[in-house]
Amino acid sequence: MLNLKLIFYISVLQALLAIAHAISVPDLVAVYPLNSKYLTKEIKNRLPPGILRDESLAPGIDGKEGGSYQFAGNIGSYIEFPNNGGLDVKRSITILRWVYTQTTDGPLFQYAGTEHWGVHLWMANGGLFSLFLRRDCTSTTYLYYEALSLAFNKWHYVGCSYDFNTGEANLWLNGQSVVRTNIGKEIVLATQDEGRIDAINMDERYFQGRITAAQIYDVALNADQIKAVEDAGRGADVCEDKKPCQNGGKCSNSGDSYTCSCVGGFKGKNCENDEDYYLIAVCYNGGKCIDGMNSFTCDCKKGFIGEQCEWKRQGCYKEVKDKNKKAMGKVSGKFRKYTKNIQGAVEACMKAVKGKAQEVFSVRGKFDCVMLKGRAYYKVYDASSKGCKAGGDYAVEACLSARSRNKD
Repeated sequence: MLNLKLIFYISVLQALLAIAHAISVPDLVAVYPLNSKYLTKEIKNRLPPGILRDESLAPGIDGKEGGSYQFAGNIGSYIEFPNNGGLDVKRSITILRWVYTQTTDGPLFQYAGTEHWGVHLWMANGGLFSLFLRRDCTSTTYLYYEALSLAFNKWHYVGCSYDFNTGEANLWLNGQSVVRTNIGKEIVLATQDEGRIDAINMDERYFQGRITAAQIYDVALNADQIKAVEDAGRGADVCEDKKPCQNGGKCSNSGDSYTCSCVGGFKGKNCENDEDYYLIAVCYNGGKCIDGMNSFTCDCKKGFIGEQCEWKRQGCYKEVKDKNKKAMGKVSGKFRKYTKNIQGAVEACMKAVKGKAQEVFSVRGKFDCVMLKGRAYYKVYDASSKGCKAGGDYAVEACLSARSRNKD
């Protein structure tokens, strides 16, 4: 018994830790999908679009045409991202993107002025390289990963991050921190200049390959967050790929999600519900409503029955002979065809009294639908919650009527 209790407490603790560990991702500073849908635009137009120089669209991560930009690997081939202050994060930062490598060197993203360098993420000698320069453009400790896994002609999810409060800097490859070091706390970063991909004026090494889904945050993301946002900014056309809107609804892409504009008579996230029917789709007494196409069903909690869980099961009652304590009252209907089917009699009785002002009803014997005079009698005299038997004297199933329903 002690071991069972210990296992139970451990399970509860694990569940609580899992809840506490729920992943929360900060808002983006910018995300550039870099595909045929958004071109060089920031996905929510928070910042000016990038300026394109001699680049062309290419297949993306999923192999579909127009899913990325191809960079030619020369001085005239680049995308420049204007920095009106929106990209100037100054303190903590995370830079992420998907790259398809076809060369060993070149800038994957760099803050760069005309005569000085800023914070940057590069490929260098086939490896991953990052340097978090100070605001005055003086250097800090660089991070470098000799990544044999950065194979040519293959997509990689790469990034770098710096935490202003702790001083910790990371290089990220495919969701994992491959280099971690402390470069010093409270460094004000050189992020005031324009951003560049592929080529800068002060270096003759140029990136050749493809890039898509470029993200920038003003916080240092952790490993769970890095993994959680790996699909952000890929700019999937949900409307075209999944066609989620039903019943003639119009689909509109919204970032990586979508919205449906429903035509008259329908509602719901995917316009799946008939509006008129939706108004009566109510399950009572804690019942769970399950949507269907222009219909619904109720999954009733234990102890309740009916199309909308409006009736409460009470069990069976054997009526006493004492006339002063007789529980049965007015007969609402006779159901002799249910002689061998007490459940059928109960269902017929439910229909007969639905909408009437009766508080409680029951099936007496196998034939009559009657109103109980008081639930106290029912509870005192041989009431059973184990279910009614088809045979025997005065088999009864009593339920609360519609007037006593509690809306869920």
